[in-house]
Amino acid sequence: MLESLILDVTAQVDRAQDDTNRLISETRDRLQKMATVTKAAKGSESRVRKAKQSAIAKSFMKVAESYQTVQTKYKKEYRKRVERELKIARPDASPQDIERALDARSGGVFAQQMLSSASQQRILTEVKGRHEEILKLESSINELVDLFQEMQLLIDVSFSVLNL
Repeated sequence: MLESLILDVTAQVDRAQDDTNRLISETRDRLQKMATVTKAAKGSESRVRKAKQSAIAKSFMKVAESYQTVQTKYKKEYRKRVERELKIARPDASPQDIERALDARSGGVFAQQMLSSASQQRILTEVKGRHEEILKLESSINELVDLFQEMQLLIDVSFSVLNL
């Protein structure tokens, strides 16, 4: 029952992250299209569009930064939780053991030690699932970094056009 609830919540979080990443990407694409249209505008319409576009881009950046902060905080808290659970499963685990267990490349070494009972298998399954979520969060954060760089470029271009 509890495992089913955990899986449902995890799936909801994954869907919410995917939806948010999709919306951020769509918004970035729309802002880029707006920049293209704004470049073609003339006269006072151009100035008004540039001012509005700049305000929208700044607002979008604030929202994206807030989302990144939440994701980073969640990743840290989640990592702490996984570490606590690993310490419960193997109290004598060293910090290096925990790092190896969290590292996708060598997680199998630690996993083999945990397979001695059914409850430990359940713990292993949960830890693996959480590890996958952490990797997904890391990927999302990397995508956001790229997004911030692109948005900064758009803002810089908007300001340089306004100053012409």
